Amino acid sequence: MRFGTVALLAGSVSDQLPDYSRTEIWVGSAILLVALLALLVAVLRRR
Repeated sequence: MRFGTVALLAGSVSDQLPDYSRTEIWVGSAILLVALLALLVAVLRRR
């Protein structure tokens, strides 16, 4: 649910920005997603 909301929000924001800004938004989103996955893996390994 939350990811869908974020994707929808990023999509509507990127429609109002130039293409290079849209690319930067997706790169930033990908980096954030990778960071969250790494954090999740670290927490799961700690248990």
